[in-house]
Amino acid sequence: MLLDIIILIALALAGYKGFKRGLVVSALSFLAIFIGLLAAFKISSTVIEYVENEKEPAQWYHIAIFFLILIGVILLIHLIARAVRGTLRLVQLGLLDSIGGAIFQVALNLFVLSFFILYVNMLGFLPEELKSTSITYRYLSPLAPNTLSFLGKIFPILKDVFELPKKYQ
Repeated sequence: MLLDIIILIALALAGYKGFKRGLVVSALSFLAIFIGLLAAFKISSTVIEYVENEKEPAQWYHIAIFFLILIGVILLIHLIARAVRGTLRLVQLGLLDSIGGAIFQVALNLFVLSFFILYVNMLGFLPEELKSTSITYRYLSPLAPNTLSFLGKIFPILKDVFELPKKYQ
């Protein structure tokens, strides 16, 4: 029961946050972090090579350049998201955007909570009594393993990244 209350509070907060931000901003914020990390990994090495040619960089340059690129990409995508959201408001699609944002945030948080439950369960931190008295546990616990298995089939190159020990599938 305690687990159910925690999950329901987390999902209610996620729904509220998604409703306030809207689908466009919520989805692009999620993508911004993902794209920002990829760009930071890809571009930072090129920038570091350029800086190394100019002068001997300090060790912290590597970290600073990585985070500057990450933050720059995230801010750029957020600006785009805000502009798109403003356009949706002008054409009277704001309510649909807000409802879509709530659904997106709840779904994303269900996925994250499922991963957290999977991880905590793998470490043996979830008591059997807590699992057996929870209504949401039986629905939430298979979400992460099933999603990882599905993503491993779609993206074979990532299959071993998404593989879990058999006893958790």
